[in-house]
Amino acid sequence: MVIICTPEDIANYHCPRWYELPDIDLYMDQVISILEKHLAIFNDNEDSKIITPTMVNNYVKQKIISRPVNKKYKRAHIAFLYVVCTLKKLMGLSEIHGTKEKFLNYYSYEDGYNKFCEIFENSLKTTFKIENVEPLPYEDINEIIIIKSVTMSFANILYARYLISKINEGD
Repeated sequence: MVIICTPEDIANYHCPRWYELPDIDLYMDQVISILEKHLAIFNDNEDSKIITPTMVNNYVKQKIISRPVNKKYKRAHIAFLYVVCTLKKLMGLSEIHGTKEKFLNYYSYEDGYNKFCEIFENSLKTTFKIENVEPLPYEDINEIIIIKSVTMSFANILYARYLISKINEGD
């Protein structure tokens, strides 16, 4: 296991918001490049990839994400692939897809994705003990609680891996 960042790096991580994702259609290699860039901080094994074309093709075949149009992916594809890459360490793909479907009953892709980003960042800050974490301004609905719980789990797993790597360094 290779640690490529510090707890401060993770706590200060910025999740790209909807408006920061490309608003033009992209080919697979461009999508992969964008996701790898934004998620590299969470890759604890430099020999493995966070996302590959094969993974994306499998997500399309399994109907986790919709088919690209003329082999081009839209902003919504990128946003949901970002969420999948983040949560797949914790949840099965069918669980992620089901949660997305329920979440989209309440929010547009843009609003839902931005809320995910806010909750995810807050979870990382909370877990990695950064001061001045602001409470989330959302109503207390099940979908928000689910996303908060899952993102807190992700942050806690990262923190546990960091601590384990530090203990193993002493061996």
